[in-house]
Amino acid sequence: MVGSTIKAEVAIVYDWENNWAINSLQGWNNESKAYQLAEACRMHYMPFWEMGIPVDTINSQVDFSEYKLLIAPFLYMLLPGVAEKIEKYVREGGTLVTTCGSGIVNDTDLCYLNGGPLRKGFGLYSEEMDVRPLNETNTMVTVEGNGLYLKKEYELNTYFDQVILDTAEAIGTYKTDFYKGNPALTVNQYGEGKCYYIAAKVDKEFLGDFYKGIVKNTKIEPILNSEVPRNVSVQMRSNDKYDYIFIMNFSEKENIVSLDDKEYFDIVNQKNISKTLKLDGYGVMVLRRERN
Repeated sequence: MVGSTIKAEVAIVYDWENNWAINSLQGWNNESKAYQLAEACRMHYMPFWEMGIPVDTINSQVDFSEYKLLIAPFLYMLLPGVAEKIEKYVREGGTLVTTCGSGIVNDTDLCYLNGGPLRKGFGLYSEEMDVRPLNETNTMVTVEGNGLYLKKEYELNTYFDQVILDTAEAIGTYKTDFYKGNPALTVNQYGEGKCYYIAAKVDKEFLGDFYKGIVKNTKIEPILNSEVPRNVSVQMRSNDKYDYIFIMNFSEKENIVSLDDKEYFDIVNQKNISKTLKLDGYGVMVLRRERN
């Protein structure tokens, strides 16, 4: 495996400067630690872990062009040049997912006016963010034919962004309170790409369903073309000739993993394997397959 690398089609943006700025916020329920950047990134990462799809964690200074999907949760602070990079990435065919509280301040922590530099890519601007006690929730009602195969309703909590649409389309709306009918989830076609804006703090159920739809629409390939059991992780390293697949059982119970139609070689036990494999509790297998 020497010389092999991880080739991800998905990236999550985490900037330390952005994290420091968020931790210094006053008045956004920061005392309760209801929204921490690291936790937000983990929540957005978990659906891909469960689907067996590799994800890079990057800062906003790197090249975005190699990724089909760019996820930037709570990108509150924009470092110099980042807005232009994001706009170019989406315009040239990339898919961006971002959330409430994004694109608010520059690198000196001063607020942008008139919706900020990402307004055109988002297709909207935030008029106001409402911060509620942790026990006060709302509901997102998804629009029929939303294009992401989402269920009808999902729970929202803590942060409720009130956005004004320019060119974006609402595919989910708030169900109750004075937000009722206002956009809670939007999509904006910008150039050859799309930007999805999640206007409130969402739960694991929503993110799981949401990213399944995004993966299908963007044709992102999972490592195994089969459903991965719960608590089983599938990761991969590749070189020019082979993919090396690490299948790890994070449960004390035995798990059966279905393989796709490709031919696999069990490196540890030195034998060919196909169709299915059995993983003992906390078991690990390393498989090799030829690259297409």
